[in-house]
Amino acid sequence: MQEPNPFSMLDDSARMASPNRQRVRQMHPASRLQRGIAAFHKACRKRMPAVMENVLFFGGLASVVYGCWTVWHPLGPLVGGGLAVWVSMLTSLERESK
Repeated sequence: MQEPNPFSMLDDSARMASPNRQRVRQMHPASRLQRGIAAFHKACRKRMPAVMENVLFFGGLASVVYGCWTVWHPLGPLVGGGLAVWVSMLTSLERESK
């Protein structure tokens, strides 16, 4: 018995011998990109909503602190410290409620 050749798909005679086999069509680059973006969007919605929520929350707080720092330099650490106390208070209240 002859072992199957892994390169038989490249051979024209092997391709002609199996006419019922369907060809795989290459996707256009735009279609590949669109499917990739859709898969990434689905994964973000399904698996990472809490992570994205935390990233956006702390990113927003950091941008507020940076904005205060650019207006007046001593105001940045003051606002940052106040927000840190507020976030720690929220965290402790959440842990107590459980």
